[in-house]
Formats: sequence, structure tokens, C-alpha cells
Amino acid sequence: MLLQAGVYRITNIETGDFYIGASVDIPGRWAVHKNLLKKGKGVPALQRAWRKYGPWSFQYDVLLWCDRDMVTVFEQRAIDVLRPQYNIQTIAGVGGMVGRHHSEESKQKISNSMKNNRRKGASPSFLDSVDECPLSTIPERDVEQLNKEVYNDGLR
Repeated sequence: MLLQAGVYRITNIETGDFYIGASVDIPGRWAVHKNLLKKGKGVPALQRAWRKYGPWSFQYDVLLWCDRDMVTVFEQRAIDVLRPQYNIQTIAGVGGMVGRHHSEESKQKISNSMKNNRRKGASPSFLDSVDECPLSTIPERDVEQLNKEVYNDGLR
């Protein structure tokens, strides 16, 4: 079975500022981030930067893949080690959906609100460019630092 759970980073390549997140379905979570950012919603600091610099100024990196029951542990360690600028919460799992599920009624409400809901004032070409955001690999120095902290020093 292919691992899809892990910790990821969204980086503003213009400033170097970034957001750390975790999910049991990283590809799905990235799609949610892009959708929210297209609509002018999402993490407030990340949203402001997205509007200012444009979607082409952001890259998405998977920091590590892990078992779904370790996602919050590794996210917290990544937040502690890397100190992201765009995260509002400094405690992993606070306000997140890890281990929780939407009811069928909630899913329907979310689905209805997402249909044909495009951010006002944004040109179609801008919204379409969001889907073409570059993906890249994580810089080796950050992988080394994270691995050193998590694996060599142990989880604290």
C-alpha cells in the first residue's frame, strides 16, 4: 500500500517563508489548500502572501512520508525544528481533522458551498494559473536537519 500520510511544506520562493502541515492524504490536502487559496480563503498569512506574490511563487514539498498514526508527532517536530512563518498554530493537530470525520450532512454542505464558488475579482487566468503551481523537492539541508532532530536526537 502506498503511503500518502506525512508532513509537507508550502514555501514562498520569493521570500523563503513557509507553512508546515500534515495529512493522512497529502495529495488530497494540497488540492484543498489550492482550492481555498484560489477562493481567497485558507491560512490567513499564507493567503495574504498568495495574493501578493501569486500562485507561481509557491512550491509544495513533502518533508516526510509516515504511518498515519505518526503524522501529528512528526508535524510537531517539523514545526519545532523548522519554525514556519505562515503557521498560526504552533501546536500540531490543533483545529485539524486528523482522526475526525465529517458527517454526511456536513459533506453535503461543503460540497454545495464549493460548487461554482470562485473568488470575486480574480481573473479566470489567475485562477487557472493556481493549478500550474510548481512542485519541487525539499532542499537537502532541511531534510538533513529534520532527520537529525527526529531520528538522531529522538522525539522529545
